[in-house]
Amino acid sequence: MAVVLLVVPAISCAFRSKTGSTLSVIFIQLKYVSNAIQSQALLKRLAADLVLPVQRCILCFVRPIAEQTILVSGATSGLGLALAQALAKQGATVLLHGRDGKRGLATLDEIKQQTGNEKLRFYQADLASLRQTFELTRQIAADQPRLDVLVNNAAVGFGKEGAKRETSQDEYELRFAVNYLAPYVLVEGLLPLLKDSTPARIVNVASVGQAALDFEDLAFEHGYSGVTAYRRSKLAMIAWTFDLAARLAESGVTANTLHPASLMPTKMVLESGWNVMSTVEEVWKRRSV
Repeated sequence: MAVVLLVVPAISCAFRSKTGSTLSVIFIQLKYVSNAIQSQALLKRLAADLVLPVQRCILCFVRPIAEQTILVSGATSGLGLALAQALAKQGATVLLHGRDGKRGLATLDEIKQQTGNEKLRFYQADLASLRQTFELTRQIAADQPRLDVLVNNAAVGFGKEGAKRETSQDEYELRFAVNYLAPYVLVEGLLPLLKDSTPARIVNVASVGQAALDFEDLAFEHGYSGVTAYRRSKLAMIAWTFDLAARLAESGVTANTLHPASLMPTKMVLESGWNVMSTVEEVWKRRSV
């Protein structure tokens, strides 16, 4: 019978004071002496026994929602708006991003009235411009002492059936620019602040609707389809998130990507003319189960 040696590395957890300065670094050593494990079943039980202590180790340093600062891109409509409202109700400091300044400030006032939460801030930027996207990261880094969560939610949808190819201000295919390049710039620009706020999280809102990228035609200049362009951009985001998660594995910042629901009645879905399949409310129901 095969002998399997299991060595579990030490896990380090760090936390910071409410002002952001480091109080101390606590090293929680979860060590198992190397054991000769005589069966795969025993190995699986040992691995399962480790999961809960590790989760508790991480969770004990996560701030309550009311003490977290959370950036939501595309927060003036659809899922982003619903998320911002829910976080504000729980007392979080919510940074709302939007492209339209007038609409953004109106949304800010509306959420304040609904929730009584005054810890809200609106940031305006067009994510179809890499310059504006980078400037957004500079503004947030200058204004905010910490950032616990970055939610890359903003996106350009399918567009109307038969719509022609569109480009960003930097002449990239529009969906690739807003749905993939802009989140990349946001993460890189805000990563120092996220690392200073550990444990912190990056959440990339993707989709189960994906399509293979054509590396011979990344700009999608031939045979253009808005639906395929959207799906390619979401696959690019997902692949990048896997790489990002591995890169940040030892940093205290996690990176995850998710599919929230299929064809909710958001602005980009309604504009495309596709039939609605689910609602934003269903997302929160699943979240609470």
